[in-house]
Amino acid sequence: MPQIKDLVRLQLEKIVKGGDCIAHLNDNVYFVHYGLPGEEVIAEVQHIQKNIIAADVVEVIRPSAHRIAPPCEYFGSIGCGGCDFQHIELQYQRELKKDIIRQCLNFIGKLDIEFEVIPAYPQEDGIRWRNRIRLAANESGKPGMRQRRSHSIIPIDDCLISEVDLSDLKYLKKQWHSGCEIEILFSHDKSTKLPKVSSLVYTREINSKGRRQKYPPKSSKILHPINNYDIPLQRIDTIEKTFSFAQVRDFEYRFSPFSFFQIHKHAAELLLDIVLDYVNPQPGENGVDLYSGVGLFSLPLAKAVGESGSIVAVESNTYAAQDAEYNLRHIPQAKVIQGNVAAHLLEQFNPDFVVIDPPRSGIEKGALQNLLLKRNLTKIIYVSCDPATFARDAKIIILSGWDIKRFMAADIFPMTSHTETVAMFERNNN
Repeated sequence: MPQIKDLVRLQLEKIVKGGDCIAHLNDNVYFVHYGLPGEEVIAEVQHIQKNIIAADVVEVIRPSAHRIAPPCEYFGSIGCGGCDFQHIELQYQRELKKDIIRQCLNFIGKLDIEFEVIPAYPQEDGIRWRNRIRLAANESGKPGMRQRRSHSIIPIDDCLISEVDLSDLKYLKKQWHSGCEIEILFSHDKSTKLPKVSSLVYTREINSKGRRQKYPPKSSKILHPINNYDIPLQRIDTIEKTFSFAQVRDFEYRFSPFSFFQIHKHAAELLLDIVLDYVNPQPGENGVDLYSGVGLFSLPLAKAVGESGSIVAVESNTYAAQDAEYNLRHIPQAKVIQGNVAAHLLEQFNPDFVVIDPPRSGIEKGALQNLLLKRNLTKIIYVSCDPATFARDAKIIILSGWDIKRFMAADIFPMTSHTETVAMFERNNN
């Protein structure tokens, strides 16, 4: 049995969820990061649990034809842990993501579906797409990213997937409180259409494991406005309510720093187009938007069903629900319910369609059971950021008398192993 930090020579096999490649040696199963299927590598052992071993590639003996030089200088086992796939051609990244999704669908959901993984937008090159960046300050007070499988902080001058070049932000060159967290949100200026910093959240109290006890923690400070990308340190203790705004097709959305909004600058438009196409809302229909966030789907759906129809948006996050109420404030046929999704499904409404966009954990068990009892329901649109929990929930839905009619995947997290999927379920006649 190898020990931590031992070097082993491995032949990499298929890729799996999380971006690791599987390898087998001496009755041990290795999960190897920074590799590619078919490669022969030297990997350093990072973690051991019985015969399951996690390792990182430190040398490539026989490289894949799809391996490239990572564009980011901080990428790799001893660098930033934010990206998984910077060593892989962008188009091949999507092929690997398709394999990961297919494995989850087949193994967990017992599903065999034909689909494609499409880019967030046609000119996608994999960099400068992320509109929310979270940094932490090291012992010297310099902002950086956490290392993979570690609480260590790697100081950085820029992040290539950040929409804005971090080296242009003067305040990041200042000395921050050691161990603090700095979260930066970008939005687009209405006049110039260029990205700008819309808010910055400073969290001083992080627990011993480098994680916040809750979100948002009491120690969070919102710093705003940010003039000329510069904040004097004496303003760290300023607390001011601020919002970001995003234009998505013909709709404008407000969202607070503590509300979820799609982090790829083009993801909201892509997902909105797909969901509207799948739902095909008609005047007079009644719909429910579960895990609605700030109302990305609720707003255009409410416009489409008109005053003769209705949309109920259900969201547990207080900040997001308040943003949804603001975004839907001029639409009488829209209602926002702030609270637990499962509990509110017990209320007396019978929708024609439901849109679901849950967190990675998927639909709450009680919510799914209650949802499938709705007699008038003819269509379910399920947006998922985790193929494993989607496959689990899809299996339950299908066993309850539904079929998947349409399914696609979107690569809205380039350079990582993550994807977004959208499925349309309809009742079958059996």
